[in-house]
Amino acid sequence: RWESKVTLQNLGIGFPAQRGLEPPYCFGRHMGPAAIDAKRAAVMICLYEDDGEMCFPLIERPVTMASHAGQISLPGGAAEGGESDAEAAMRELEEELGISVETSRLLGSLSEVYIFGSNYRVTPVIAALNEIPVLLPCEREVSSAITCRLENLETVVNQILPSNLVGDRPIPGYLVDDHFVWGATAMILAELHNVLKTRKLF
Repeated sequence: RWESKVTLQNLGIGFPAQRGLEPPYCFGRHMGPAAIDAKRAAVMICLYEDDGEMCFPLIERPVTMASHAGQISLPGGAAEGGESDAEAAMRELEEELGISVETSRLLGSLSEVYIFGSNYRVTPVIAALNEIPVLLPCEREVSSAITCRLENLETVVNQILPSNLVGDRPIPGYLVDDHFVWGATAMILAELHNVLKTRKLF
């Protein structure tokens, strides 16, 4: 079912697919240009099929974390040493959810997103499994694992978040099992949704 690629190719279509999910007052800064000292990071979109639906795991960060506490995100984190984007995403996926992905399961990457608040350049990497993974969340970094189905990305909702986060304007995002997904993660998922529909993969 899945077309495997050892060398990542960029499947993304960039900011046009993401901009509808960018929070207010960002003014397109997620598309850069990134600061010269921006750090590299990668997240993993690990696709699999469950009962005829395409799914992937999201994680909820513990409220005790110094940054992004309590937020919903894709598994991932900063690249270490000379790691490639794919290597960083694969390592973080295994550390945070216990899922090991072979290089042959990598499909490609989406457009880089610049997280200007924390000064990270984040590359979303896409992989696909032929079976439903067993999720083993790392308690230190993950308070819970959440299954997102692609149908969850069909409808954009708006919520007002605590003013200390983003002000008092409604924020666009997605509802996944009563969890509100917003910010850079929602922007990445908007591009994923667009790419998969364009390529008629679901």
